[in-house]
Amino acid sequence: MFIVDTFNEEGVWTEFEGAELLIASSAGMAYQKKMARLYRPHRKAFERGNIDPEVARSVICKSIAGALLCGWRGIGTSDGGELEFTVDTAYNVLLNNEDLREFVQEFASDVANFRAEAAEETVKP
Repeated sequence: MFIVDTFNEEGVWTEFEGAELLIASSAGMAYQKKMARLYRPHRKAFERGNIDPEVARSVICKSIAGALLCGWRGIGTSDGGELEFTVDTAYNVLLNNEDLREFVQEFASDVANFRAEAAEETVKP
């Protein structure tokens, strides 16, 4: 028997292009609440399919930065320093990096990444 923690809001560590990312499950209530709160003012436009793409991208990135992407190691700046993780910094990085945004969304929605055994193997102190 395996245990799946699909509501893991603390996250598990994974690698992406040489960096380490701490990603929480998109099934968690923190993400669900954040997405609902950010989506609410734009609900009618989303439902009609005429949402401004920039607004949609902003809602998605704010949701990811505020509830799915919980930390990182090894993300650098153009001057060679390491970029400190904050929600605001994560939002800006996600806005400007579609590959990272898609990776976090896919990882967060894959239940296999939150199996208890996988979490024990990938979480680093």
